Amino acid sequence: MAPLSTAIFVALWSSFGFLCHYTIFHRIIFRRLFGDVFGFMWLSRQLANMTHGIVFFFFIAPSLQFYSLDHLPPLWLRYVMMIPLPLSYLNLFTNLLIAVNRYCIVKIPLQYKILFARKKTYTAVALSWILCFILAIPHFTPSCIKENRFPVGTYMDSLSNPQRFLCEALPMGIDWFVITFTILATFLVDLLTLRQLARISKDRESLFLHGPLTAECRLCKMIILQQLVSCAGGVSFNITFFLISTPIDYSYLSIKCWTINSVLDGLVVVLWTSNFLKSKILTKMLLSPKNNVSQLFGTTLQ
Repeated sequence: MAPLSTAIFVALWSSFGFLCHYTIFHRIIFRRLFGDVFGFMWLSRQLANMTHGIVFFFFIAPSLQFYSLDHLPPLWLRYVMMIPLPLSYLNLFTNLLIAVNRYCIVKIPLQYKILFARKKTYTAVALSWILCFILAIPHFTPSCIKENRFPVGTYMDSLSNPQRFLCEALPMGIDWFVITFTILATFLVDLLTLRQLARISKDRESLFLHGPLTAECRLCKMIILQQLVSCAGGVSFNITFFLISTPIDYSYLSIKCWTINSVLDGLVVVLWTSNFLKSKILTKMLLSPKNNVSQLFGTTLQ
């Protein structure tokens, strides 16, 4: 059984994270924050993060208090508590999709609306959900669930060699592959986007065309910061959960890192998105035909 303070910590931070992400979700739905197509990719992230908060608040936090190594949670509850794992994959893949979206809008603006047409974007988001749950299959296999002691511990010491491969080595390999691939690919695309934005801004300044692309640069920097937080959370969880052998009281560090990461992820979007609380006004301004930047690049909200 975890200390009461740990259960309270997880419950408070997960509820705060849910509120942050619900606020973003509300702005996207009712105030068209980020627009339709680009906003749909963010909706996918927000649904994943809100589900994460619900599972942590209603299932993982109480389990920390009511169950122990000698009294493990029932099987159905262990299945439910594995749901945040594929959702963490989804966050990483969606970050990559968002990064590619931003790169295309500044690099190939004329082809952007073809590449990120509504139907194609919806399909890409749906495929990312399917892929993430396929990658998480080892976590949900019955033999692994039965031996899993999450959140009060890791796997049991009685695992056979085939079980240890299926339940520990294979999931760890998948986790690190997903993290490494998405982080490297995402930040490579981010660097290319910033480089292209700097080049466009320089050209516009030389032609006296309304100065640099301040709004687009700020949006890209917000996305990069949010991606840094998201990636840091995935790395910290895997390091503390898989690689660090600690006394049981300190092994809850991985769960705390996970909940804190969700909060920081949402706060970055709230605090760094221009006029977040006035997104409806911002949308109307950017969609105005008088806005030359919007005409040239399809706006940051498409």
